[in-house]
Amino acid sequence: MHHLKSFIILLLSLAFITGVGASLNSFDKDFAYLGQAGENFELMREKRETHYRDEYQARTCTREVPYQDRVCSYETRYREECSWIPGEQVCNQVPYQDRECHSVTRYRRECHRTPSRQECHRGPSRQECRRGPSRQSCHQEPGERVCHREPARRQCRTVNGRERCRDIPGREICRNKPGRRVCRTVPGERICNTVPGERICRNVPGERVCNQVPYQEQECRNVTRYRQECHQTPGRNHCQQVAYQENVCNDVTRYRNEDYECGETVQVPYEVLTRMFAGVEFQDFKNSTTDELAGHGTDFRVRLNDSGKVEVKTTFTADVERPELREVLVLAKRKETDLGSSDEDLRTRAEFKVNFLSYKRSLSPVLSQISEVALNTDQLTYLVGKIYKRSNLALLVTLKRGEEVVLSKQLTEQEYQLLNHPQGSKVAVELRNLGVELQLGEAINVQLQVGLHFKGKVLNSSVQGLDVLKTLDTIVQ
Repeated sequence: MHHLKSFIILLLSLAFITGVGASLNSFDKDFAYLGQAGENFELMREKRETHYRDEYQARTCTREVPYQDRVCSYETRYREECSWIPGEQVCNQVPYQDRECHSVTRYRRECHRTPSRQECHRGPSRQECRRGPSRQSCHQEPGERVCHREPARRQCRTVNGRERCRDIPGREICRNKPGRRVCRTVPGERICNTVPGERICRNVPGERVCNQVPYQEQECRNVTRYRQECHQTPGRNHCQQVAYQENVCNDVTRYRNEDYECGETVQVPYEVLTRMFAGVEFQDFKNSTTDELAGHGTDFRVRLNDSGKVEVKTTFTADVERPELREVLVLAKRKETDLGSSDEDLRTRAEFKVNFLSYKRSLSPVLSQISEVALNTDQLTYLVGKIYKRSNLALLVTLKRGEEVVLSKQLTEQEYQLLNHPQGSKVAVELRNLGVELQLGEAINVQLQVGLHFKGKVLNSSVQGLDVLKTLDTIVQ
């Protein structure tokens, strides 16, 4: 019975110790926003770190001590030995130049012209024609009666001062015309004869005939020949180095090992337990949407990391009746205060102010890709998501002509205009106001970036980035 009580007490103690340890090392906390004014709690995390301290350790060291030793050995040395070499007759082959000639048969070309000759041939025959004597041809033409009619006329004359007139009727008057002899000259007949062609002769000059004719010519060249020439060399003394062995002794420095007491400083590891405390306070939950229940159902996960910093993330619980809970953008402003630290404890305080915004309205400029990019000599236009607020918008434009950067800057609110569009907002940039001059038809590389920046950190885990990029090559219209 006594052993059973002891075992029960031991189990209760272990349970108490385990519970205390779990509460002391609670470095994360989850809570849901359901409309409360704020949240306060404390996080604690234990961290074990390995540190090092210097320690002096004594030990035995070895060093080399020099000493002198006498060493003898045979070394090769050299002495000069000379001998007399008597004079002798030395003969050499000495070259000299000699002229050598011989007859060579060569050929030259000789030409002559053959005697000229006469060549004759008969020309083509031709026809010669002439006209015969002309003759007189006559004939008698018969006589004929020739008549003509006189028209009627009025004839007047003056008798005793009075004019008297009478009408004379017309009449036909005829006369006989005698016949006559008519002659004409008839030309003579054409008489033709065939005349044979003439004999035509010409002188043909003789042909030029050439032959290779041999002849003899003397050819000479210089030839190197040799003759023997001898002379007497005088006697001389011949000397050379002859090796011999000699025993030589020298002092040599040698070394022997000697032990002595020594010590060194070494790094000794030791483990330090550090406890990090963080007081977390969510002071205010602000709703900036038109929905009174915006943000309700948002799960906050707060965690104290290994560096002593407080991290916050959000998730959304599934709500079949209100799926718009997932369409809330959560922003948090944070303020951290160091409350002092000791060798084993680090204390900080983190204060958060949360603001719930409309997800689609706030992120609209970056929820769709940049499209409908148009560039002309005066203006650049492109389509982005609907822009409701300019203050947290960043528009970056870069224009390149090959490797030359024509424009690269972040636009201010005065440097662009927003035009209404059924699918979003159209951005219009007047290039001449920015000092940019483009030529019609030239190729330009366009780089566009649309970004958002908020006064606070975005806690939504689904938001991977707050900007969209577009790069394309286009022709200036």
